[in-house]
Amino acid sequence: MISREQVLIFLREKQESEGGYTGNDLTELAKLIIVTPFGLRRRLANWIKTDKEFSQFTYLGKEKPSVTLSEFFKIEQEFASNPIQVRKGIHENLQEQRKEQNQKPLSKPTFYRAAKQKILSMYCSETYNWFKAKNIPFPENYSLEKNRESLQTIFTFSDLKTYGGANIDAIYQRLIKAKEAFSIYNVEANRYYPEILSRSKFLPKLLSSIPPNQQLEAQAKLIFEIQAAYIIECKDLLIGELIHKLGRSKQSDNASRQKVENQVRKTALESIRKDLKEMDESGNIDPHIIKKHANVLIDEEILARIKLLRKHSDAYRSILKHLNDLTDNMTSGVKFQRKETRTIYQLATGEITWDKLNEQGKRSIARKPDLMKAIDLENTDIVPLIAINRLIDYIIHDDLSNCA
Repeated sequence: MISREQVLIFLREKQESEGGYTGNDLTELAKLIIVTPFGLRRRLANWIKTDKEFSQFTYLGKEKPSVTLSEFFKIEQEFASNPIQVRKGIHENLQEQRKEQNQKPLSKPTFYRAAKQKILSMYCSETYNWFKAKNIPFPENYSLEKNRESLQTIFTFSDLKTYGGANIDAIYQRLIKAKEAFSIYNVEANRYYPEILSRSKFLPKLLSSIPPNQQLEAQAKLIFEIQAAYIIECKDLLIGELIHKLGRSKQSDNASRQKVENQVRKTALESIRKDLKEMDESGNIDPHIIKKHANVLIDEEILARIKLLRKHSDAYRSILKHLNDLTDNMTSGVKFQRKETRTIYQLATGEITWDKLNEQGKRSIARKPDLMKAIDLENTDIVPLIAINRLIDYIIHDDLSNCA
């Protein structure tokens, strides 16, 4: 009689040590328990159908494969992260591992066959089945030639710089064209980016290694992944350049702040001297003039900040326009983490005005009592500019998430 427990223990050990069992393993087991190989296989086939414990084991074929399951997983992992890496390095690592475990060396032909098999399974499977498995509607009038060409004309970062640095308008226009071209798939690129991220930089080189008239299925898949990665990375570039643009404005402000403050003080001093001279010449002391100079409504530091904000007004509004265009007025792919963040955005766009805020709301925006007082003194035009500055800070610190 064939012992169920004895067979179960044997197969479990083979599964743990070899990743499965072979036909030869069953022949050896039959000898140990003194039954015929045919009888053992017949009983095992029945257990596999009726017993869940037996259905979990992997049959590896008649003989043990020259590349073990764990080695194949290692090859799969290496090529998934970098499909164009040098295969020799992987082979040498596997050889070293076999040497440490006192196993026979892995021949180069066997390894390269396994490596080729993995690459083919990754990129040369039935394209339409791959698109279907990923829930991507494959375009009816898809042109491989046109889409491959688009990688050189649309899905590219070339010609996006000017003499002074990145051209934000050009980046935005390129992104719009890329999204329009990608719309043939009727899916969102960010849905697929996480699984592409680790190998995105290798995909163009892998595609270039395939002649245009060969492996059409692999080309279509690679083109899709390159296009999807480009859209996300172009968005990141645009957001980064908008942040840098604001940062450059702040650097300019910091460099000239003292000069502006000194100019404000100089103007105030000249006004005082002028009024004192007029009083001296007239022989009349005007208490209203003395009171005006003695009780300055806005100090020089705040006045300088207001001047600098107005100086960069066009740049700030340009940043807001690009953010709105990118996110459909903050309705697409954006989540406000706090109520205050939404209020800041509404102030930036003018949807909410300064006079509609309560005292607590004004303090949270201005932060400084002197600035809050200055805004109340007919300087409400700077409120949207302050809000745009704050909005970028929120993007940097993830209080406004998924903007890219």
